[in-house]
Amino acid sequence: MDIKDKPPPYKFEPISVNSKTRPVDHSMDKAFKNPNHSDPVQLSPLAKKVRAVHQHLDQLPDIRNAKVAEIKKRLDEGTYRVDTQKVAAKLIQEALMNDYWRDNGESAD
Repeated sequence: MDIKDKPPPYKFEPISVNSKTRPVDHSMDKAFKNPNHSDPVQLSPLAKKVRAVHQHLDQLPDIRNAKVAEIKKRLDEGTYRVDTQKVAAKLIQEALMNDYWRDNGESAD
Protein backbone atom coordinates (compact mmCIF):
# COMPACT_ATOMS: atom_id res chain seq x y z
CA MET A 1 0.00 0.00 0.00
CA ASP A 2 1.46 3.33 -1.09
CA ILE A 3 0.60 6.24 1.23
CA LYS A 4 3.02 8.87 -0.07
CA ASP A 5 0.43 10.97 -1.88
CA LYS A 6 -2.40 10.71 0.65
CA PRO A 7 -2.98 13.58 3.07
CA PRO A 8 -3.02 12.71 6.78
CA PRO A 9 -6.51 11.99 8.18
CA TYR A 10 -6.08 14.77 10.74
CA LYS A 11 -5.17 18.42 10.60
CA PHE A 12 -2.52 19.98 12.78
CA GLU A 13 -3.44 23.33 14.22
CA PRO A 14 -0.60 25.78 14.75
CA ILE A 15 0.12 26.72 18.32
CA SER A 16 -0.41 30.37 19.05
CA VAL A 17 0.52 32.31 22.12
CA ASN A 18 -2.42 34.03 23.72
CA SER A 19 -1.63 37.70 24.10
CA LYS A 20 -4.14 38.04 26.93
CA THR A 21 -2.44 36.65 30.00
CA ARG A 22 -3.56 36.80 33.56
CA PRO A 23 -1.38 37.06 36.62
CA VAL A 24 -0.31 33.83 38.31
CA ASP A 25 -2.15 33.05 41.53
CA HIS A 26 0.50 32.43 44.19
CA SER A 27 -1.91 31.99 47.09
CA MET A 28 -1.23 28.23 47.36
CA ASP A 29 2.55 28.46 47.02
CA LYS A 30 3.16 28.27 50.78
CA ALA A 31 1.08 25.12 51.15
CA PHE A 32 3.01 23.33 48.41
CA LYS A 33 6.41 24.49 49.63
CA ASN A 34 5.79 23.64 53.31
CA PRO A 35 5.98 19.86 53.81
CA ASN A 36 4.46 20.20 57.28
CA HIS A 37 1.30 21.79 55.93
CA SER A 38 -1.73 19.52 55.88
CA ASP A 39 -5.40 19.90 55.23
CA PRO A 40 -7.85 18.56 57.81
CA VAL A 41 -9.41 15.19 57.03
CA GLN A 42 -12.50 13.75 58.67
CA LEU A 43 -13.15 10.03 58.43
CA SER A 44 -16.60 8.51 58.56
CA PRO A 45 -17.36 6.06 61.40
CA LEU A 46 -17.13 3.17 58.92
CA ALA A 47 -13.75 4.38 57.65
CA LYS A 48 -12.50 4.60 61.25
CA LYS A 49 -13.59 1.01 61.86
CA VAL A 50 -11.92 -0.16 58.66
CA ARG A 51 -8.71 1.65 59.65
CA ALA A 52 -8.79 0.03 63.11
CA VAL A 53 -9.28 -3.43 61.57
CA HIS A 54 -6.39 -2.84 59.14
CA GLN A 55 -4.13 -1.72 62.00
CA HIS A 56 -5.04 -4.83 63.98
CA LEU A 57 -4.46 -7.11 60.99
CA ASP A 58 -1.10 -5.48 60.31
CA GLN A 59 0.03 -6.61 63.76
CA LEU A 60 -0.86 -10.25 63.14
CA PRO A 61 1.70 -12.59 61.62
CA ASP A 62 1.12 -13.59 58.01
CA ILE A 63 1.71 -17.26 58.80
CA ARG A 64 0.74 -19.07 61.98
CA ASN A 65 3.88 -21.21 62.20
CA ALA A 66 2.62 -23.40 65.05
CA LYS A 67 -0.57 -24.23 63.13
CA VAL A 68 1.39 -24.97 59.94
CA ALA A 69 3.80 -27.23 61.84
CA GLU A 70 0.91 -29.11 63.45
CA ILE A 71 -0.83 -29.71 60.12
CA LYS A 72 2.43 -30.79 58.44
CA LYS A 73 3.05 -33.28 61.25
CA ARG A 74 -0.47 -34.72 60.97
CA LEU A 75 -0.14 -34.94 57.17
CA ASP A 76 3.18 -36.79 57.52
CA GLU A 77 1.63 -39.16 60.06
CA GLY A 78 -1.46 -39.69 57.92
CA THR A 79 -3.76 -38.55 60.74
CA TYR A 80 -4.97 -35.30 59.20
CA ARG A 81 -8.65 -35.47 58.35
CA VAL A 82 -10.77 -32.81 56.66
CA ASP A 83 -14.09 -32.16 58.39
CA THR A 84 -16.30 -31.82 55.33
CA GLN A 85 -19.21 -30.53 57.42
CA LYS A 86 -17.08 -27.63 58.70
CA VAL A 87 -15.81 -26.85 55.19
CA ALA A 88 -19.35 -26.83 53.79
CA ALA A 89 -20.62 -24.65 56.65
CA LYS A 90 -17.80 -22.13 56.13
CA LEU A 91 -18.44 -21.98 52.38
CA ILE A 92 -22.16 -21.32 52.96
CA GLN A 93 -21.41 -18.76 55.68
CA GLU A 94 -18.99 -16.90 53.41
CA ALA A 95 -21.45 -16.91 50.50
CA LEU A 96 -24.21 -15.54 52.74
CA MET A 97 -21.93 -12.83 54.14
CA ASN A 98 -20.84 -11.84 50.63
CA ASP A 99 -24.49 -11.52 49.61
CA TYR A 100 -25.25 -9.48 52.74
CA TRP A 101 -22.36 -7.06 52.22
CA ARG A 102 -23.17 -6.71 48.53
CA ASP A 103 -26.77 -5.79 49.36
CA ASN A 104 -26.21 -3.84 52.61
CA GLY A 105 -22.58 -2.79 52.59
CA GLU A 106 -23.10 0.94 52.99
CA SER A 107 -25.59 0.81 55.84
CA ALA A 108 -24.00 -2.02 57.82
CA ASP A 109 -21.90 -0.04 60.30
